[in-house]
Amino acid sequence: MMNLDEIMTLIRKGLWDDAISRVAGIEDSLEKVQVLIFIATEIYSYGDLESALEVLGDAEYYSNKIKDTGSKAIAYANLGFAYAVFGDYDSSGELFVRALDMVDRLRRTHSSSEIGEILGYVAHYLGMAGMIEDSLEQFEKAFDLIVNSKIGYVQKLDLLIKLGDLMVESGDYLNSKEALRFYERAHDLFDKLRVSEKAADVEKKIEICKTLLHSGTPTLRNALKEGRYKYAAAKVMESEMGNKEKVIALLEISFWLKKVEVFTYGNMVDKALELLNVSELHGEEVEYIAFLLSELGKPKEALKLAATIDDVRKKSEAFKGIALALIEEGEILTAEELIKKIPDPIIRAEAEEEFRKIMLAR
Repeated sequence: MMNLDEIMTLIRKGLWDDAISRVAGIEDSLEKVQVLIFIATEIYSYGDLESALEVLGDAEYYSNKIKDTGSKAIAYANLGFAYAVFGDYDSSGELFVRALDMVDRLRRTHSSSEIGEILGYVAHYLGMAGMIEDSLEQFEKAFDLIVNSKIGYVQKLDLLIKLGDLMVESGDYLNSKEALRFYERAHDLFDKLRVSEKAADVEKKIEICKTLLHSGTPTLRNALKEGRYKYAAAKVMESEMGNKEKVIALLEISFWLKKVEVFTYGNMVDKALELLNVSELHGEEVEYIAFLLSELGKPKEALKLAATIDDVRKKSEAFKGIALALIEEGEILTAEELIKKIPDPIIRAEAEEEFRKIMLAR
């Protein structure tokens, strides 16, 4: 029997041919497919698409030879994800259809809990492939199958936790806006199951996603979660992002640092302001950057941006937020004058009431 650790060592060293030659010695058919897919994605990361596709072809060959229907479903779904990563969405879609067809065949021979578990893996790969709606739909079907299965409580709990873990892993692969949907569903599941440690961990991931809503790649989010703030900022500056994208990313990272009370974010905000070119901004970008600047103790800079907003309601909301930020900075008279300039009368009245409450509480 082939030692999987030896193959992984060869892969890490970039000895693809040696690694591939040893795959045939792996006893488990699904594991054989998954190792080939991993090798293919590693080769692809070095820019060799042609060789990567050849290895995926080998993985598909072994997938077709798998006898166990459940394992075949997982293998096809894993392949579907890999082809999506390589940009071959036609092949990806076909393989996911085959995976779901295998799951349907399981209904003749397997219990609801077994089908639910396998469907969870298919949903996981669908999510990582960017097929968000399909993934979430299949996760819900897997959830229903497990919940309604006739198995013991402990076994049911274990399967539901595994399903939650797969949702989280799907989110970990996606950018913030897409990841949020998986994290929030997983958090709801862990919370109801009273798995407090997992719920708390996902809750932190949710907060990071909501803070890095536009720039939150998996790499940046993970760096912030681990407290590697300088690394995150360096990744932004070294990236091929345009200037305005770098501005948003640096401000979002700074906003997270403020939330976790790391008060060295000021330098990062200043760097973002150096990069800021108002002429490059359009629509919601202006409103969002103005919001971030007001939250990060730069209300006067935020006001310059907010003054350019055309939409009356959005400008009014921005002015209100900046006025409240000015109060925090001790700029009471400036805040009071700004509130008077809020164009929407309803929002102006709300701001006046909040201003009154703050003054009375002093």
